[in-house]
Amino acid sequence: MISPAAYVFDRQRIVVADEDSPTSALIVITLRREGHCVALEPGALAAGDFFFLTRCHLLISSVRVEGRLRMDLLQELQHCLPALPILYLADASPSPTDLDAHLPLDLPTLRAPFTTGELLAAVRRLLPQLRAGTVLARLAEQSGPSSDAPVPGTILTQ
Repeated sequence: MISPAAYVFDRQRIVVADEDSPTSALIVITLRREGHCVALEPGALAAGDFFFLTRCHLLISSVRVEGRLRMDLLQELQHCLPALPILYLADASPSPTDLDAHLPLDLPTLRAPFTTGELLAAVRRLLPQLRAGTVLARLAEQSGPSSDAPVPGTILTQ
């Protein structure tokens, strides 16, 4: 007889690393209503220590720290955590700014004002291996990416 398969279930985690504002509150509320595990962490990029982000599956940020745009942090983040998808929140300016010229061409961008539908579509495109809702399921023997470490006590046998 073949023993039952053991599965590991991991919720996908989204970090909104932006100032506490009505826009970031709307992002958090919208994504939580969709069942996502979302944390608002305005200081996640401030220290330059990205340890907090190693266990997240998506970062949503304007890359502003203390009101200043920090492209150096974006580059460092992409170097330290190359597999972490980033959704860049751009200002509402109708014409591209000098700053936009320095953004990587492949950086997914959501320009304000945006609808909740546009936000959800952008998030769906960026979350890895989305199965149903925000839960990843894989065989317990399989190892996941470093940002998708299993949470203790989540092994389930069938």
